Amino acid sequence: SELFCCLWYFLYMDMPWPSRCFGGTFCKHCYRGIVSAGDIGGLHSDERGVLGQMLGGHQATVNGDWSDAANVLSLLVVNAGTGAKQETVRRMVDWLRSSNGVDIQDRNVHFFDDEEDNIWPFGDTGFNARQVSCASRDDGGIGLCGGGANEVEASLGVRTCS
Repeated sequence: SELFCCLWYFLYMDMPWPSRCFGGTFCKHCYRGIVSAGDIGGLHSDERGVLGQMLGGHQATVNGDWSDAANVLSLLVVNAGTGAKQETVRRMVDWLRSSNGVDIQDRNVHFFDDEEDNIWPFGDTGFNARQVSCASRDDGGIGLCGGGANEVEASLGVRTCS
């Protein structure tokens, strides 16, 4: 059956977190997407291009296009509100089904984020969500260095650092 791995936007671009982590994890066999609260440098930015390639390019992301959370037409999505990313992931999975004929069961959707506020809302979705960057956090609870490959696992349910 098909799998989908979805990441939050990783702020520290000098660290190749997505490509480093996917190679040795179950996500290397998944469709891959990103959900960002911001706009990742804006339309046609180099930053978006780099992220798309780090996620596996057109094949892993289906088309490599970016869309807004208000009108999801891809697996690379910007402007998704904190605490509402589960709604964006639902629209991404629905788009994948309706536009590409790829039917991914909810239990095969895995979301990773460094903010606890983005993890708990996944509790009633049937999706899996895991907080990452647990070993390095600032005083405000934000992960400092991204997640580690050991945090990208196919665990079921919703899990936070605490």
